[in-house]
Amino acid sequence: MSAYSNSLIPARFLSLIGHMTILIIIFWSLEESSRKCLRHDQEEGDLIDQMRRMKWGVSLALAFIVIEFLGFLSGCSMFHPSYAILNIGCHGFAAIVLSLSLLQTYSCSLYWWIFVVCSALPVFIECIIIFNCLVLRKESI
Repeated sequence: MSAYSNSLIPARFLSLIGHMTILIIIFWSLEESSRKCLRHDQEEGDLIDQMRRMKWGVSLALAFIVIEFLGFLSGCSMFHPSYAILNIGCHGFAAIVLSLSLLQTYSCSLYWWIFVVCSALPVFIECIIIFNCLVLRKESI
C-alpha cells in the first residue's frame, strides 16, 4: 500500500489539478479559444454559438472535476489503484491536448471528444465508486 500511496495518489492529484487549470484558462479566454477553432470565413453568429457551447462544455467539465475531487478527498476512491491509473491517464492526456489546443488552431469537435473520454468517463466511474462506498458500504468495485 505504501508504494501506491507514494506514487499514484500524488500523480492523480496533480493530473486533476493540471486538467482543472487548463480548463480555467480556457474559460478565461473563451472568445479566443472559440475563435481559434472556427474557420476564418464564418460569421459572428457562429462565434457566439461556439462560445455558448464552449462555455457549457468547460463549465460541465469543471463541475465533473469537482465531483472527482470530492470522491478523491473523501477517501471513497483514493485507494483504488486501477481507477487511479485510468484517472491519471485521462486527466493527464486532457491537460496535454487542451494546452496544445490553446497554442494551435484546432477543430471545435476535438474538445467534445476530449470531454467525453477524459471528463465524462472518469466522473461516471467515480460516481459508481462513491455509490458503492456510501450507499452499499463496499470497499471496492
